[in-house]
Amino acid sequence: MEGLLHRNYAPGRRAYLLPEEEQEARHMLESSKPAEEGYGYQTCWDTRILKEVLEDRFSVTMSRGGIGHMLKRWGFSYTRPTYTLKRADKKKQEAFTQQLDALKKRHR
Repeated sequence: MEGLLHRNYAPGRRAYLLPEEEQEARHMLESSKPAEEGYGYQTCWDTRILKEVLEDRFSVTMSRGGIGHMLKRWGFSYTRPTYTLKRADKKKQEAFTQQLDALKKRHR
């Protein structure tokens, strides 16, 4: 009966990166931009660039989806750049923001 109650689970898949490599990659993401590291002219990291970095620096091949999951485990989140309107009137935008704030305060 004791043998049935005790279960040994498989240890799971080995991590792609060693702890030192993971720390180096995280530091690179937090402190630099792709252009500073010599990967094109990009100003933001994405999975395409990170795939290339992992292959070049650590000889690790991962899918872009796997890289995305890894980044989420590390606490990073995906953000999309917003666009700006070229012909926008700043004064009208400020007036609208003030009106919106006033409406929000009235309806509390």
